[in-house]
Amino acid sequence: MAATPDPHTNPATEYLLTREVAELLRTPESTVRYWRHVRTGPPSVKVGRRVLYNRVAVLAWLDAQRASEPGPVPRPRTSDEVIAARVAGYGRQRPARPPR
Repeated sequence: MAATPDPHTNPATEYLLTREVAELLRTPESTVRYWRHVRTGPPSVKVGRRVLYNRVAVLAWLDAQRASEPGPVPRPRTSDEVIAARVAGYGRQRPARPPR
């Protein structure tokens, strides 16, 4: 017979307060509250007057944020590269004006 998991030691059932989420993410509490307001932050649940965050859900949200980071920013082209591209015909062409 399997033992009943203790909710105090099982990380899947561990809930964090806004203050603890802010400490975990190293961001101000006000930022976590704003994320909740605009629904872009980790998922939360309101129990009475308390807002709670599931630790596993917060860590999954953090992993999703890390995965959605943009790649490296490309190096800006030098003026010589821009001129060479235009001379070669690969520059941005102006659309033809419609007849009047």
